[in-house]
Amino acid sequence: MDGCSSRFRTSQDKLFALFLASLLYHQQELTGKDAASILAEFGLQLVKPAKIPFFQPFLPSKQEHDHGIAAQQKNSMTVDYSKYLTVLYGLNNAEWYYIKHHQFVRLIEMPDHLREVKEDGSDDDSDYKDVLFSNYNRLLLHYNVESITLMSFHVSEAQQYLPMATKLANLREIVLTKGKAMPDQHLQDTVAFIRANKQAFPRKPCLRLDFSRGWQCNDMSEFTSIAQSRTLVSDCMTARVELYRAIGEPEELDAQIIPRFYRMMEDVGTERLLRLYDSDNFRIDVGESSDMEAFLRRCPRLQTLALSTGHPFILSWAAQVARDQADKLQQFNSSKTLLPRLECLDLGSRRPYRFDIHALNDGMTAFSQTLTAVYVKNGHGFRVRDQEEEAWFLDRDLALSRQIRTAPLANTIGDWPFLLPRLRSLDIYIRCAGSLRVGSFDKCPNLEEMSLHYGAVGSGPRALEPNDEDPGNENDPRRQAPMDTSMFPKWNLPKLKELMLCGAPAMLFNYDSLEEMSMLEKLTLAVDRTTDLQIWSQDIPRLSTYTNRFNAHVLSGDTTTTATTATGVENTAIATDISDGSIDNASTVSSGNDVWRGSWTLPMLRDLDLRGPPATAFTFDLLKRLPSLVSLCLKLTHPGPCQPLPLVAFTPAILAELEARDRDSDDGDTIKDIPQSGEVHVESKLEKISIHGPWIITAVDLVVLLTEHAPFLKDLSLHMTQMSEARFFDAFRDADEMLRRRFGPEWDARPIPNGDLALSCEEASHSLSLPFKPLPGRSLVDVYGNCHVGAHVLMDYMEIIDADEVGDYRGHGIRVFDVWDRYFVHKRDREWFKSVRAGEE
Repeated sequence: MDGCSSRFRTSQDKLFALFLASLLYHQQELTGKDAASILAEFGLQLVKPAKIPFFQPFLPSKQEHDHGIAAQQKNSMTVDYSKYLTVLYGLNNAEWYYIKHHQFVRLIEMPDHLREVKEDGSDDDSDYKDVLFSNYNRLLLHYNVESITLMSFHVSEAQQYLPMATKLANLREIVLTKGKAMPDQHLQDTVAFIRANKQAFPRKPCLRLDFSRGWQCNDMSEFTSIAQSRTLVSDCMTARVELYRAIGEPEELDAQIIPRFYRMMEDVGTERLLRLYDSDNFRIDVGESSDMEAFLRRCPRLQTLALSTGHPFILSWAAQVARDQADKLQQFNSSKTLLPRLECLDLGSRRPYRFDIHALNDGMTAFSQTLTAVYVKNGHGFRVRDQEEEAWFLDRDLALSRQIRTAPLANTIGDWPFLLPRLRSLDIYIRCAGSLRVGSFDKCPNLEEMSLHYGAVGSGPRALEPNDEDPGNENDPRRQAPMDTSMFPKWNLPKLKELMLCGAPAMLFNYDSLEEMSMLEKLTLAVDRTTDLQIWSQDIPRLSTYTNRFNAHVLSGDTTTTATTATGVENTAIATDISDGSIDNASTVSSGNDVWRGSWTLPMLRDLDLRGPPATAFTFDLLKRLPSLVSLCLKLTHPGPCQPLPLVAFTPAILAELEARDRDSDDGDTIKDIPQSGEVHVESKLEKISIHGPWIITAVDLVVLLTEHAPFLKDLSLHMTQMSEARFFDAFRDADEMLRRRFGPEWDARPIPNGDLALSCEEASHSLSLPFKPLPGRSLVDVYGNCHVGAHVLMDYMEIIDADEVGDYRGHGIRVFDVWDRYFVHKRDREWFKSVRAGEE
């Protein structure tokens, strides 16, 4: 935290000083005043002596020579950087709060209420800083009023900024903050500021008001009824309505949890309204649905609608309008459609997830012809006995949940009645969900991005078992129902570019759908370790295939043994001598095609992320189907059973190279017993690989990975490698020499002063004339691992380098190993780097 704060202060100090110095340079010439007079008008003065060089020319000097220097420097800053300051911050703003203002500017005189504050203006004097920055803001506003596009101020400052309202021609947004209470005078001053700016520039777009700070109300859990909570909310939120009224025809409205909001906004123009946000959970409960409907009918240009779905039927009226029109019209007619320009629908709440699903289905029906992006985020958790808050929420939610528990609209997604021709993005996140049926999405032919995340994923508590003492608990619809274990239907989404499935969707995904996703660029299948879905895996025919591989007890009983991971957790895995790198041939032979079956190819896929059980369904021979793959992540949950890395074995030709390497090597540690079956993929475009979790990765596996599957790798991250440190570094040595044999001396294109320890004299001489450019082996300069590095390895050929030097080494194409936050390079690379640096100096 301290380091981050230090960097933050440094950048803000320089920015603050640059703006102020630039303004002083140019205003002296424009106004004929000196810097001291300009600052004095706003109660400010420069600190003597100046600790920042920017301000040296502005300070008086007793020596005439110094005056001459100051005169020469007066116009040296040709650009007035203060004109680029389009954002003006007010009191209590974090952007300015950490500035070390006492290094260059201070107040001329203490205000009466700060007489007892120390004159040094230290960082702890927050009241002093508030006054100083208020004066500084008025200075910037006075001289750069035409540049300001955004102002952020406390409502108590509105009066002092009021004279400038008629000069802010480019002002587009105001961020308003307030305290716990808002006096009427502050409200009237703020309204007057907005109206004055509007009247001065009638053709300018309406102001946008941001209430993101200081406008929240008390926690609802403190009340016992809807009526009680809304009474207090009304008292503290009505001021926002008055401010919106002052704007006239706003482009954005945030209804928040303001009672009777839509009725109070009946006389406000909506012709320009583009974005509407409403987080009130109780509009339908208190009978405000008709007011919302009437208001939305007056919003012909609305593009974004974000609602808190505190009630499942919040959009049912809109869906009925669409169904009625569909019965009357043969085709889409924008003039007859509700919200004819609505593009984004954003639904979210902490209420039961079925509320959101029901509202989603209604929204897909109501706005099917115009939607391009739909987002659903439900943060509701399972019920926890004796930890219930908001009891009055609970009774209401239970009653509504029972009402829709079996309703199709509350339990199904993807089977929508109308075509969604413009839908490009669909993102559904549900923290806890039971049985949710997923359809074919056949009405979304142009979908490009889809994310489905549900199925008890996350850290939320599980539902309680039925209790005879709590008869209502057994029928509690928020308890996890038995999961629908049927696979998703085959999806036909030919334009899909990004697909993310987490939790249940990752377990139920139909891989045959990949046949219809030729444009896919990013695929993520992830099952979190806290997911309870594995209890259903045996009921899903396809899942039982690879989850059996994921569980140790289904492996051959005669070939299992216990291995200890890097964190000391014992796991059962295929018998292997991890320490010397040998492994049963079965571990390096493709073993997942029974799971990833089909003839699909993904020619555009660049990013593949598999976590949990889906990771065990992958084998590296699939690279033949993924010719454009650049980034690969395979992550197993920990603790868990160890799994062999699913590599394809060496071809006989590569095996001959390794055997030749073994014969020529004088080192004691060499790789032996290489399998001789399988087909390799030698034209991989992989640049980044992350392998995390309890994988069994031997030295042989690592060499195969670096030479056959990812010869152009740039970034490698390995966790739980389960090999000795000597084997770990030897694998890179062996892979490097294999690549050198394959590509010739050009493989290492760096100029080599004093010769290379691993090259013959002839090779070294030839390498001196090579151009400096990245080639396959040297493209891998960033390696992260978690093996232990012993003293004997350092003694043999590795050296530790300082963290501050890492960037320089990587910049020169040198491979840096990051192992438990210590950095290592090969001794040969270290010597080369020293020679290059000496030549540069």
